[in-house]
Amino acid sequence: MMALLLLGGAMLPAVAHAEQPDGEVQLAARGPIIWHVQDEEKRKRMENDLELLRLYNEAMAAKNKRKTLGKTLFYPGAILIGAGFAAGLFQNAIGLYDSETGEYLMVGGVALGAALAGPGLYFTAHRSEEERRYEDYMMKMYQEKPIMFFMPLPGNGLALGVAVPF
Repeated sequence: MMALLLLGGAMLPAVAHAEQPDGEVQLAARGPIIWHVQDEEKRKRMENDLELLRLYNEAMAAKNKRKTLGKTLFYPGAILIGAGFAAGLFQNAIGLYDSETGEYLMVGGVALGAALAGPGLYFTAHRSEEERRYEDYMMKMYQEKPIMFFMPLPGNGLALGVAVPF
C-alpha cells in the first residue's frame, strides 16, 4: 500500500493548474524564481524570456540529477566507513582472529567507504555545466545572481527560509 502511495505521488504532473479570476484554468509552468527582483520592468522581461526558462529547466534537471547521484554515493560510503571502524574495533576487542584482521577490516571498510563518499561529495558540491550556463546568462542579461528561495507566504511577504546560491 505504501509503495502505491509513493509511486502515485511520483506520477503527479509537474505542471500546476492555476484558476484565473474569470474562471479560466491556465497551466502555470515552472520557471526561475524571480520574486526577489525589485524592478518591475526587469521582472516582466525575465518572465517572458523563453531562453531563461529553457536554461532554468535544464539547470534544475541537472542539479536534481547530480544531487541524487551524490547522495546515492555518499550515504553508503559514510555507512561503510562507520561499519569498517566498528568491525575493526569489535574484532580487536573480542580477538577471534589474529591481531591484523581487525586492521584489515578497518582499512578495507574505510577505503571502500571513502571511494564512494569522495565522489558523492564531489557530485553534491560541484555545479554542472548547465547550472553555470544558467547563472552566466542571468548575470549577463539581467545582472542578477540566481538564488533558490523558499517562496514567501501569501499576504505578508515574509520569506520562509534563507537565500542559498543556486
